[in-house]
Formats: sequence, C-alpha cells, structure tokens
Amino acid sequence: MVLIPNIEIGASLVIQKRIQEEDTSQNYGSQVLGTLFSTPALAALMIKAATNLVDHHMPEGMITVGTKIEITHDKPTTLGLTVSVKATVVEFDGQRILFDLIAYDEAGVIARGKHERMIVNRNLLFRKLQERVDKLITMV
Repeated sequence: MVLIPNIEIGASLVIQKRIQEEDTSQNYGSQVLGTLFSTPALAALMIKAATNLVDHHMPEGMITVGTKIEITHDKPTTLGLTVSVKATVVEFDGQRILFDLIAYDEAGVIARGKHERMIVNRNLLFRKLQERVDKLITMV
C-alpha cells in the first residue's frame, strides 16, 4: 500500500537568501552582467523553497524530483541584496505537486514561476539510474 503524503493546497513557505558572489551572473559565465543575480541561482532558490515546503511530508522511501520549471525573471537585483522566494502548492493529485513561485527583493517582485515535482520511490529511481549507467558502460 502506497501512503499519500498530507500536502495541502494553499500551503506556502518563504525562504530568503542574501545574494553572494556565487549567485551572480559573472559566476555563470556572463561577465557583461557582472554582479546581477543570475537566473540559474534564482531557479535553484525557487526549487529549494518548493522542496523545503513538501519534502518533510514524504513517507519513508519516497522523495520528490523536479520535472518542470518555468520562470519569468523580470527585474534585476544585485550582490548584497536579499531575495525572498514564496512557494505555494496550487495542485496535488497524490503524485504530482504543482507550485506557484514568486521572488522579490527589498524593492519588490523580481520573478514569477511554476514548478512541478513528482513523488517517486527513491530505491526504484536509483535502480533505474544504475540500469542506465550499466547500459552506457556496455556501449563503450
């Protein structure tokens, strides 16, 4: 019997991060943008907010994995400012969780997005991974 975690529609969580050098665009290969907060760092922070909201609800042996993320990064922010991300559960069907995401700094909203996570069996996931690795090894 598979246990369905107790994840409520409307549940939300806010996390914060002060932008550091490793979060800037120059760290992701764009010297032109210098110390602006990078979209990859924004995506990682949004994913972290979503996982922090739901992962502790998973039954033994189950985890969540990201399957989709869509972000609109509308406003710049920079090194030293604090970015807050709010993740809100908007759909849950027992396996698929959909989140609305909003990111803001001290001056206002900088980005919005949606993120989808699926609940999977951890052992099965890593068994499938090993099968893929084994297949690649035999191809070499």
